[in-house]
Amino acid sequence: MNDETRRGLRQLLPPLKTLAGMVERAYETETHKGTGNMAVKSYRNLHSRIAALLPEDTYVTDALALDVADTADDADKVAQVHLATSQLAPYIDGLLRDSYPQPPEPPPVDGVGHQHFPHPIPPVPPVPPVPPMWEGQVPHHPGQPGNPDIEEIKNLGAEIRDRILYATQGALRRALDEIDVNIDRNFGEWMKDSDRPKRKRRIVITSSEGSLEDSDLRGVNLSGQEMSGRNLSSADMREAKLNNANLSASNLSDADLGEAELVGANLSAANLSNANLPEALLNQANLQGANLNGVSLTEAELVGCSADGANFHGADLREAVFNQASLQGANFRDAEISEAQFVGVNAHGAEFNAANLQEASFVQAQLQGANFAEANLEEADFSNAQLQGTNFDSANMEDATFIQVQAQGAHFNHADLHDARFQDANLEGAAFREANLRDADLTNANLLRADLRGTDLRDAKLRGANLKEAKISNTSVRDADLTGATLPDGTQYTSGVDLARFGFIGRQSR
Repeated sequence: MNDETRRGLRQLLPPLKTLAGMVERAYETETHKGTGNMAVKSYRNLHSRIAALLPEDTYVTDALALDVADTADDADKVAQVHLATSQLAPYIDGLLRDSYPQPPEPPPVDGVGHQHFPHPIPPVPPVPPVPPMWEGQVPHHPGQPGNPDIEEIKNLGAEIRDRILYATQGALRRALDEIDVNIDRNFGEWMKDSDRPKRKRRIVITSSEGSLEDSDLRGVNLSGQEMSGRNLSSADMREAKLNNANLSASNLSDADLGEAELVGANLSAANLSNANLPEALLNQANLQGANLNGVSLTEAELVGCSADGANFHGADLREAVFNQASLQGANFRDAEISEAQFVGVNAHGAEFNAANLQEASFVQAQLQGANFAEANLEEADFSNAQLQGTNFDSANMEDATFIQVQAQGAHFNHADLHDARFQDANLEGAAFREANLRDADLTNANLLRADLRGTDLRDAKLRGANLKEAKISNTSVRDADLTGATLPDGTQYTSGVDLARFGFIGRQSR
């Protein structure tokens, strides 16, 4: 190995060792998020320069070349760089040690113990002292201009350091409890201006009994934390991550949780009155017995959540998604729930009195015994829902859909069902007293023993409907279509039959 190669390797070895130490710490502490690409770039820069100095060493040029798959994540990239640097650094160290001249063999010893030197040994000139070198310091040779490649490698190492420090600070911030945490975050130039925090944030995690009222917890990660019974009222927790956190019986009244993640969180018996949670994620969350009076959950996702007995009185739930949720006995009185989705929910006995559910979807929902009295259900969809014993008295259900529902014994008294669709619905024993079913479609509906006294069925479609034993009195069927219908006495409707004897009024169309 010539002097130029040796000098080049000595210059590259410190930054290589620095990189090896950095990736080793990132690999062992799992603080590698965001460092993968930078680690690969740094290693490839160093490796290419070392390979250029050792072009005939196939172990360096081929065996230790980095081949990273396009699909590799940060953890895979850091792991590969860790493996490569842990082999390359000691290998270069060994080459440099072996490249220096070895001391000559000692002269032979004669029989009496005297050494014979064939030639006089010249005096060895004194070696100037070598200044101490810190790990990562590049040797400086006087008179030589700065090496731009080495400077670039140093900068790359600094960027990796900044990324690892950033990830480590985040991990410490999430892990520390029962102390004040004031992190002075000084990031390198790698972070975009849009990603930089606008200001330093003081995060206070007190004892388990302490108060976090009015705390600034915006964007913090408290996933999986034990926070039951804590006072978080009026806290700023926008974009916070609380996945699988235990917040049972906690006080979150007036807290701002906009766009927060609470997937799988335990909020049972928690107080979220007047809290702000627009676009929050509460999928599979436990809200049993929670108080959400006046809460804002616009466009929030609560898929599969358990909210039995929860109080949503006066809540703003516009466009919220409750699909597959359990809402048994929940209270939605006076709530704003327009365009919300309740597909497949189990809401036995839930209260929706006077709620605005315009264009809401309850497809395949279980709503037995639920109460929708005086609710606005205009254009709501209850297709294939279970509505046995459900109360819709005095509700506005104009243009609503009840196709193939099971609504035996349901109450629709005084309800507005103008243009509603009940095709193939089972309405046995249902009550429609003085309801407005004008222009409604009850084709093939089962109205056995239904109460239709005072009902307005003008222009309604009753083709194939079963009206056997139905209670009829002052029931208007003017211009209604009764083709193929079964009359209250069990006979088939025929044109010209006297319907007045059953209590119908008005002239049917056919």
